[in-house]
Amino acid sequence: MGALHVEPRTLLLSDQNLSVARTKQVESRLAGELSALKCLEQSQGAFGDAEQMGHVPSSW
Repeated sequence: MGALHVEPRTLLLSDQNLSVARTKQVESRLAGELSALKCLEQSQGAFGDAEQMGHVPSSW
């Protein structure tokens, strides 16, 4: 995912557009962190770790 690009003129239109731009930056950052967490979870691959997070039934 590339860096979020915000046109300078967008920031000048209104406070609403400014907060939309900030929201998109936050969403982009959270999406990056979430995918990093998924990669970490897959690389650990232990049922014990997944079970602690509630993804796997304890009967496994």
